[in-house]
Amino acid sequence: MDELLNSGYIHGIRDIASISNIGVEYRNNYEARRLNNKALKLSYQGKYEAAIKLYTEAIGFNENDAILYYNRAVSYYKLQHYEPMIPDLTKALELCKEAEKFNTKQYKNILDFRNSTYFILEQFEKALEDINAIILIDTLHADYFFRRARVYSKLDSLSLSQKDYKKAISMDSTRSEFYYGSSANYYFMKQYTKSLEDANKCLMYCDDDHKLWGYFVRGYALFELKKFYQANQDFEKYLSFEQDDNPPYLALAAINYELKNYEQAEIYFIKADSLKNNGIDVKWDEDDYEWNSTLLKSILEEWGKL
Repeated sequence: MDELLNSGYIHGIRDIASISNIGVEYRNNYEARRLNNKALKLSYQGKYEAAIKLYTEAIGFNENDAILYYNRAVSYYKLQHYEPMIPDLTKALELCKEAEKFNTKQYKNILDFRNSTYFILEQFEKALEDINAIILIDTLHADYFFRRARVYSKLDSLSLSQKDYKKAISMDSTRSEFYYGSSANYYFMKQYTKSLEDANKCLMYCDDDHKLWGYFVRGYALFELKKFYQANQDFEKYLSFEQDDNPPYLALAAINYELKNYEQAEIYFIKADSLKNNGIDVKWDEDDYEWNSTLLKSILEEWGKL
C-alpha cells in the first residue's frame, strides 16, 4: 500500500475523481442556467406557470443558486400566489448569506421583496422584522421609512408610525403619499388640525389622478372640525373621481345630517347601503369601515329604523 501511495497511483485516481465531480457540477450549473434563461423568456411572455415548472427543474440541477428561487418567486407573484413566495425568498436569503462574496445589494433586494410579500399576506410582525433589517442596511431612502410607517400603522403603533412618516417627509418633502399617511394617522390620533394641514400638503403635491385620496382624508378632518360645507365639497370632489365607493356616501350622509338636510342625508345613506349590499367591489377594508362608522353614529341613533 505504501508503495502505491509513493507511486502516486492512488493520488492520481483521486485527482481523476475530483475532475469528474467538477465536470458533473459544471454540467449541472450549465443546465440550470439554460433552464433559467428559458424560464425568463416564458415569464416575459406572461407564461408564468410554465416558467415556474422550468425554475423548479433548474433548482433540481443547482439548488444553491439564489437567483433561481428569486425568479420563481417573481413568477408566483405575477400569478398572485403569495404563500409559496415566502419559502423561496427565505431560501434565496439564506444562500446569499452563505455565498463566498456577500452581495449586499442582492440581499437587500430579496429582503425588500419578502417584506412586501409579508405585507400583502398581512403578516405585519414579520414585515416589520424585514423592513427593520432593510433600514439597518440602507438609511438613505425615504421609501423605507414610509413603508415601516405603514406597517406600524397596521400594528396600531400610531406614534411610531407617525415618527416614521415625519422622517420620510424630512427626507423628501414633495411626496403626496407621505402626507396622506401622516394625515390619516393624525386623524386616528384625534389631532384634526394637524390632519388637515397634512391633507392640504397631500393635495398640493399629488397629481390630478390621485387627488381623490387627498379629498378623502381632508374631508374627514374637516368634518371633525365641524367645517361641514367644506367637507361636503371634498367628498363631492372625491365622487367626481370614483362613484362606486361606499365610504364617501356614508360621510356625505353624516355631513348632510349635521347640516339638517335630512332628505339628502337619507339619499346618500341609501346609496351607500345599496353599494354595500349589492356586493360591489368598493375598494374599502375593515379599517376604512370603522373610520366611517364613527361618523354615522348619530344617524344610526336617530334613525333606528335604519
